[in-house]
Amino acid sequence: ERLAAASVPLPGASLELMSFLGVVVLLTFSKLARAAEDSKKQLRGSYQAGWQPSATSESVNCSCDDTSSLLLLTSSGLGAYAGDSLAPDWNTMNAFRDLVLQLPDNAWEEDGAAKKGIAQKQDISRIAARNFTEPGLYSGLTVVVLDDPCFLKESFWNELDPDFDRSIGINYQTTRMRTPVDLVRPFFGKGLDDGWCVNYSSKSPGYLGSLGFDSDRIHHVSLFDQLASDAFKDSVLNLSVHGLAPNSSAMSKVEMTRKDAAAMLSLLGAADVMIVNGGDPDFAKFVFMHFASVVLQPAIHKIKAGHTIYLGQSAGAMIAAADIGLTYAQSPNIFKMLLGKDSRGLRLAGNCAIRPHDTGLSSSRYDLASGVYGKLKGLNVARLSNGEGLKCIGTDCRVVGGDGQLGASVFEGRSDPHLERLTDAFQSSS
Repeated sequence: ERLAAASVPLPGASLELMSFLGVVVLLTFSKLARAAEDSKKQLRGSYQAGWQPSATSESVNCSCDDTSSLLLLTSSGLGAYAGDSLAPDWNTMNAFRDLVLQLPDNAWEEDGAAKKGIAQKQDISRIAARNFTEPGLYSGLTVVVLDDPCFLKESFWNELDPDFDRSIGINYQTTRMRTPVDLVRPFFGKGLDDGWCVNYSSKSPGYLGSLGFDSDRIHHVSLFDQLASDAFKDSVLNLSVHGLAPNSSAMSKVEMTRKDAAAMLSLLGAADVMIVNGGDPDFAKFVFMHFASVVLQPAIHKIKAGHTIYLGQSAGAMIAAADIGLTYAQSPNIFKMLLGKDSRGLRLAGNCAIRPHDTGLSSSRYDLASGVYGKLKGLNVARLSNGEGLKCIGTDCRVVGGDGQLGASVFEGRSDPHLERLTDAFQSSS
């Protein structure tokens, strides 16, 4: 109305001036309307009096074997990115809080039962109004963030990369990597992965630092950085960037007799929350399921027993699920030469595979691919938009965040005859 009032003709104004002012008003109004709509989409977690968790989350059949596991497999963490900041999604954040309340009482240093009891009596709308900041619940828990998916990113190592000093990101300096940057420097600008990785210690809304976790109990580490030799690292970098066959003499699995391996085993064993960052799912699989599997395996057992929460973001969600095949962002070299084209994941979420960063629309580039891929491999592909996650408590898996629904599809389920026609064609001999 204020803008409309401003467009009323002024006495003595020329027709050209009035027309010009009318165009300016229309453009301004249109721009403000778009900005308001964008803001509404981005701030799905913004305060609403009496807010309550969504009751429309879609149930997903993952055929999970583990009856106690606590999982949150997300597309983009605990919210959706709006430019350089994260717009927290309250339903996703509440899902994480709910998982924390499922932890055994002895997960906390002391008074675990009391902390959980107090938290369960809180008004959830008031908790949400402060973006789920709740130090009384989160203090005393230990978090380990595995940054191995970030290891091959340009922005993680190159000080000149515009994302190197991103306030909510990480780099080799902030995570205190052992690997000398001069070992990686020859590969700058030659084809390292793009994008950047998240600093879960951040105190910005939507990160663990803002929720009330103790800063000295959030540990960002990379198993590959800590346990691989420099010769091994150089060999992997050459493979990823140049496609050079790895030097077999430099490559070996971790031996538990080493003190640094024992230290990593101890750190992972102390984790109440294990987070796997976004980045390269192929390299993450190589580290977790081949190179350092002996170090990670006890932590996996704790996750399956419900004693540790697994939170995965993007690639971190893919590797935890049944399969990492649905991506094309990475060089194929690691997938071919280190993984032998084996796309199986850790299968913490049964037969569900995760496709993050989906548009949620049936026109998504991954709709047809996910349908056919899932049908051929016996998988249930969960296409998640940014802000969404797949939350599993034991065998009960549901979509949280966003609209609470998996991405729309042109197919009417896995028995759709059109999908069968496509999969039959892929399976037929030439």
